[in-house]
Amino acid sequence: MATSTLIQRLSTGDSSAASHRRQVETFVTGADVASNPIVAGDVVMWDVSASAGGDRLLTVIQSELKALGQTKACGVAIDGSSVAGEKVRVVISGYAVANCAADTGTIVAGDPLVASVVTDGEVELLVAADLARPFGVALEAADAVTTNFVEICVYPQF
Repeated sequence: MATSTLIQRLSTGDSSAASHRRQVETFVTGADVASNPIVAGDVVMWDVSASAGGDRLLTVIQSELKALGQTKACGVAIDGSSVAGEKVRVVISGYAVANCAADTGTIVAGDPLVASVVTDGEVELLVAADLARPFGVALEAADAVTTNFVEICVYPQF
């Protein structure tokens, strides 16, 4: 399941061109996905309630609201899913396009982002009251009126 995180270089005459550092993993969706489908671009979180018989199965669901920040957010979904047990690809580090909720203010490139405390599955600007650590950083500006998606860099978490 793990992808390589070795440092690489792609050389086409320009020795300064580093490779893209996005890391994508495939996870199984949890039971809650039937009532809260994952859409491409959604922030997903660990579903710690899932189990298969006596065995634990680490699954993901759409990030849920939690006052002061969602600490279980683990990445941004590339695929959508509405059926429990389906496989979904998740960006766990690097470039992603995430659903954006500018509920906490206008996002500027370079701003730290957290899983939204207002809208399930979205990212928003980190505010001083948030206890969860930043999830990533904005690579472009976004506002609540005109932006549905924002390019971000997801911080590696594991």
